[in-house]
Amino acid sequence: MKRYISAAANVNIGKLRENNEDNFYFNGKFLTEKTQNKSVEFDAVCVDERQLYAVCDGMGGEQLGELASLLTVETLHKRAGVLKTSEKNIDEELERCILEANNLIFEAQKESGAKRIGTTLALVAVENNLVHLYNIGDSRIYIFRGGKLEQLSADHTAVANLLKIGAITPEQAKTHPHRNRLTQYVGIDPAEMIIEAYKTTLKMKNKDVFLMCSDGLTDVVDEQEIADILTKTGTPIEAARELVNMALSREGRDNITVIIMKYNHTIW
Repeated sequence: MKRYISAAANVNIGKLRENNEDNFYFNGKFLTEKTQNKSVEFDAVCVDERQLYAVCDGMGGEQLGELASLLTVETLHKRAGVLKTSEKNIDEELERCILEANNLIFEAQKESGAKRIGTTLALVAVENNLVHLYNIGDSRIYIFRGGKLEQLSADHTAVANLLKIGAITPEQAKTHPHRNRLTQYVGIDPAEMIIEAYKTTLKMKNKDVFLMCSDGLTDVVDEQEIADILTKTGTPIEAARELVNMALSREGRDNITVIIMKYNHTIW
C-alpha cells in the first residue's frame, strides 16, 4: 500500500497589517526572517513516513510576535531531522521541542523588556497512518471526514473556559471582548505556569482532510463555510486559496495562515 499526503499552505499578511506575526512549518519549509512579511502559497506531495506541519500566530506587538513564531518554527526545524530519521518517540521529542521553544521565547522577552511575547502552536506530526495532534493557544486543527468538519484542537482562551462552564452561549462567544485572550501560549514564564499542550492521536482514513489555521481565518469564516469550501474544491491548494480569499473579502484585518493536508492511500 502506498501512503502519501497532498498538502498546501497559504499565508497572507492581510489588508490592514504591516507585518506578519504568523508563521508555519510545512515539512521542512517555513518563513525566515527575510521572508516573514511576504504572502506565499505552495503545495507538495509528501511520501515520508514521518512528516511535520505547524501553524503559529505570534503576539507581542511591533516585531516581537514575529520573533516568537519564528523561534518556534526554527526550533521545530532543528529537531525535525531527528524526528524524521530516527525511531525516537515522537511525543517525547515534540514535548521537548515545545519546552525548548517556550524557554527561548521567554528569554527573548526578558532581553527585550516587553511585558509579554508568545505564540500559538497548532501542530500535526504524521507517523505512517497515525497523526499526533498538539495545540497551544487558539490556532486550530480540524478534520474533514465523510463530509463533516470537526475541530480536533482545544482553544486555550478565557472565552472557551466560559463556554465550558455554560456561562455564555456560542453566539455570545463570537463577539465576546475576551475571545482572543489566551490562557496558554508558547513563551509563558516557566515560573508562572507549566505549559501544557492539548494533544491527541488518531488513525487516518483514506481521503481524510486536515485543516490547520490561525484565527485570521476562523474569526471571520465560520465552520459551515469552511466545510462547504472543502466539499466543493478539488485540491488542497485550491481550498486553501479559497479560504484565504474569503477571509480577505471580510476586511482581512488579521494575518491569515492555512495549511491543508489530504491523506491518500493506494493499493498496488
